Amino acid sequence: MYEFKPLNEVSISILVNLVNEVFKDYVVPVRWTYDSFTMDIKENSISLGDSFLVFSDEKPVGFCVISIRNRIGRIDSIGVLEEFRGKGLASQMLFRVVENLKWKDIDTIILEVVELDKRSVRFYEKHGFRLKRNLYSYLKRKNQRAQNSFSFIYESTTSDNIYDLAQVAKLKFKRDPNWQRDPMTLKLSDNRYIYEVILNEEGNRIGYIVWGLNEDNVFIVDIAPIDDSSNFFDIVRDATSKLFQIKDEIIVISVPEDDPLNSALIDNKYIPFIKQLEMERKLH
Repeated sequence: MYEFKPLNEVSISILVNLVNEVFKDYVVPVRWTYDSFTMDIKENSISLGDSFLVFSDEKPVGFCVISIRNRIGRIDSIGVLEEFRGKGLASQMLFRVVENLKWKDIDTIILEVVELDKRSVRFYEKHGFRLKRNLYSYLKRKNQRAQNSFSFIYESTTSDNIYDLAQVAKLKFKRDPNWQRDPMTLKLSDNRYIYEVILNEEGNRIGYIVWGLNEDNVFIVDIAPIDDSSNFFDIVRDATSKLFQIKDEIIVISVPEDDPLNSALIDNKYIPFIKQLEMERKLH
């Protein structure tokens, strides 16, 4: 007999410890902290009341983290301890998610899964999820012999201003951003990253970049031009040179295959290292 408890009734530390245990040997490294998850709650519109932990004899054995925005629900993360797999618990959890979101009049549930995780892909397909598009993660390492000078000007701004610019880029370039790059996600990230407006040599605004810093690398959350005076290729090329002044490796995670950013990264010699599947299930 399992007991389901919403996340707003349990300690976040229990969830974080369980997630790290479930994904300790996953194909993609996962390491949550209390601080990172509390920031995720706001940035990703996580609903603690709709997310839950599963207990067996008071032991946490499974979890599901749900985001809700407008009429879209997203499975941010879901997992079960290894010794409880193959017993129908994951299906029971997913059924609970689907029925709850139907009741909330959600139209679509989306999720991302690593392509190499064939077992999970089959599980989601069995439960009515279908491939929407591929997402690619990229890296680029600094060529020590190359000249890495940059020409554009980068001015610090706020997540609110980035939201406005991202909306412009979305409409101008017909972007269909994934959850990570949705303008609202960027707005709600509020001080988590570095937010910069990109200006050309004449001082005109031509784009924006949202990025951050890890111990070993720099990562780009999103980057885009905002008008026809520039393009994705040139914006990415210049920002790459700028960021190589800080670290010797740049990563960009989960870029949709149909986003113009994807082509710009490839053309700038970024190398794909993870492929994810963005899957969805229609509820109405």
